[in-house]
Amino acid sequence: IFVSHTETAYEMEEEEFFNTRISGGTVVSSALELTGEIIKERLAGKTNVYVAQVSDGDNYDTDNGTCSEILEDEILPFVRYFAYVQVDDYHNSLDGSVPSHFNFEKGLWKTYQSVSEHHKMMQIRRVIEERDIFPVFHELFSKKSGKR
Repeated sequence: IFVSHTETAYEMEEEEFFNTRISGGTVVSSALELTGEIIKERLAGKTNVYVAQVSDGDNYDTDNGTCSEILEDEILPFVRYFAYVQVDDYHNSLDGSVPSHFNFEKGLWKTYQSVSEHHKMMQIRRVIEERDIFPVFHELFSKKSGKR
C-alpha cells in the first residue's frame, strides 16, 4: 500500500507512487491519518503490518503534535514495525558534502525521535543523499538476532 501526500494524502499504485512528483505544502499528519485508516479498515487483526516512511522532514510546525498523537494512538499499537528515514537537504549539496545550512533539528525529526524513544518498534534514521535510502532500509529491515 503506497501513500503520498502534500497537504492531502493519497493512496496510489506502486508505479504511480514512484513516478509522481507532486508538490505543495506539507502536512504529514494527512498521510499518517490515511495510514491509520487503512490499518484499521483493511488490516485489522493482521500481525505482520510494517510501515516505512521516507521524508525530507519538512512539516508545518503546528502539525508535529498531531503526528505524534496519530503515531502513538492510531499506528504504533497496530504494527509490528515502523521505519522512518529522513533525507536531509541532499538536493542542496552539489558535491555531496553536508551543506552549511544543514538543519539537524527539523521539527518532524524531533517529533519522531521523541516518539521512538518510547516505542521500540519504531526506528528512525537520517541520510544525506537520496542514494543512501535503500542501504538504510536494508539495515532497518534486516533480521537481527531476536530484535524487533
